[in-house]
Amino acid sequence: MKFHSESRFECRTFCERRKLRVTTRLLCIPLPRWVLVVNATSADPQILGEPAIPLDEDHLSICKPASRDADLYKAVRQFVKEIYERIPAAKVAGAQDPLPADGDNRNPATLNESTTDYKYDAFISYRRKNRDQVFARDLRADLQSAGYVVAIDEVDFDPAATFLDEMERCVKESRFTLAVVSEGYFESGNTQEEAVICKVLDMRERCRRLVPLRIEPVEMPIWLYLIVGVDYTLENPLVEPLERIKRTLGPPRR
Repeated sequence: MKFHSESRFECRTFCERRKLRVTTRLLCIPLPRWVLVVNATSADPQILGEPAIPLDEDHLSICKPASRDADLYKAVRQFVKEIYERIPAAKVAGAQDPLPADGDNRNPATLNESTTDYKYDAFISYRRKNRDQVFARDLRADLQSAGYVVAIDEVDFDPAATFLDEMERCVKESRFTLAVVSEGYFESGNTQEEAVICKVLDMRERCRRLVPLRIEPVEMPIWLYLIVGVDYTLENPLVEPLERIKRTLGPPRR
């Protein structure tokens, strides 16, 4: 992390989700038939705002995309394109330097987002059920006590506006959207959150500005599939979920 902050290079990390089938022996010792060689925790670069993005690949296929239609190829190509498109602007007289100033340790990959005039540090999206609502309120209180500006529907939505319009506004005006994921969040017919988030954030932005917070064991839908998120269901986690959220958010904007 120190080397990254001093060198100011951009980073994008991917990790495998599929186990590799092992057909050989190591020093005549039989190995498990299926092995997840590098899991998401080991692949995490520990760089703020850049968690390892899981892909449906194994330890070999993640090294070489199967085709130009593969998610890995598209993601790497988009990453390179983002960097390339910023190069000319840095050479134009008076153009804003895309890299942070000396002494600014913010992640360059999220610099453009952090300098955007966002109103909130985070917006909490949740299903209005008792447990989910209590969790969302407590999370907002914890983050605000740490100095973050957090939007939530019952406080920040305009009573005269429609729910969908206000949700779209808060997603746009927040650096991050924290989705409280439970069984109720994906119940049949409850597609408002998915529709609005997918409308405002494309797949690339979802991997950078959307953080699922899993409070119940649920299977993630395709629109959240590539995002690691924060798992509140783990017993004895090495890093407390709230601390992981703060690391992802970075320092408060104000």
